[in-house]
This record gives sequence, C-alpha cells and structure tokens, in this order.
Amino acid sequence: LQDQADMINRDKNHPSIVIWSLCNEGGCMQGNANGGNVGKMFKDIIYTIDNVNTRPVSAAMNSHWGDALSPVLDIQGINYNENQYDPYHAANPNQPIVSSENHIGQTARGEYVSNATAGHSSSYDNVSSAWIPVYQRSFVAGVFFWTGFDYKGEPK
Repeated sequence: LQDQADMINRDKNHPSIVIWSLCNEGGCMQGNANGGNVGKMFKDIIYTIDNVNTRPVSAAMNSHWGDALSPVLDIQGINYNENQYDPYHAANPNQPIVSSENHIGQTARGEYVSNATAGHSSSYDNVSSAWIPVYQRSFVAGVFFWTGFDYKGEPK
C-alpha cells in the first residue's frame, strides 16, 4: 500500500498522467472474488491523494472482464482481445473501455520490407489491425501499443 501511495504522491502533478492504472494482467487478481475489495482499496488511496477527480482509474486486464474488479474501475482496460469490446460493452454500456495493451510492435525503424534473415520487420502500417477495432467503436477510448518499434526482445 505504501508503494501505491508513494507513486501517486510522486506522479500526481505530471501532465502525462491521464489515467491511473491499478494493475497489469496477473497482478489484477483476475477471476479472484476478492479482486474488487483490493481494487477499491487501491482506488481509494489514489483518490485520497490525487483528490482532483479528473483522472479515471483503470486496470490492464487480459481476462475475466466483468469480474469483481471491473465494477470498481472507471474505465475497463482490455489487453489485446478486441473480440471482447462488443460483448463487454453490451453488458456494461455505461463503462468506457480502453485497449490498455495491444499489438506487439516489433518493427525496425526505417525498414519497409520485412527480411527475416537480416532480422528486419517492416515499420509500414503494422498497427492497423489493433487500431481499426478501436476507431470503429465510440465506447473504446483509445489504444496503448506495447513496445512501439525497434524491439527485438520478448516476442521473438
């Protein structure tokens, strides 16, 4: 809890903070009945310290959308799984969604033709598969791309 409070105190005046995130994937207690209680405790810390109430709280979840944690969130985060936007929205029409992590952008800057032998991945329009489902839905606030470009690590 102290780590959470320290982070909020450290970053609450940074203009780049537009959404607070409670957790990422496994750390979200996805599918755990106590996830909502823990999430509410962390959200209360956020709003006690950063009490201007202008930044919503979300969580980057890769499963169990709609479980005990989801009602605590101001914005439901969905990692990848674009096929979950419509069913989640149908069940929760008043809660916006953000694509909290999507698309492994393992591209090489300035390369426009993929070449596996040289280890180059084209940087030309390889994000549209993740962006189009967001663009087509007014209830999905946006998408956060994972890694960007010049990443030659985990996905390989």
